Amino acid sequence: MEQVFSYEENMHKLEEIIRRLEQGDLSLEEGLTCFETGIALVKTCQKQLERVSDKLTVLTGEE
Repeated sequence: MEQVFSYEENMHKLEEIIRRLEQGDLSLEEGLTCFETGIALVKTCQKQLERVSDKLTVLTGEE
């Protein structure tokens, strides 16, 4: 079963990946892996924000 992380945890992981990429001392393969992981985290965070936005829309009765 895949572990589910909070938005904050995912953002922290993304920030760590960005720091590693900005340092520029990764091999091509490591950089590509970090980039792929970062893209997946961005998509996950976007989905988490969309779910919260949908809940707020329902709670406030706005469309």
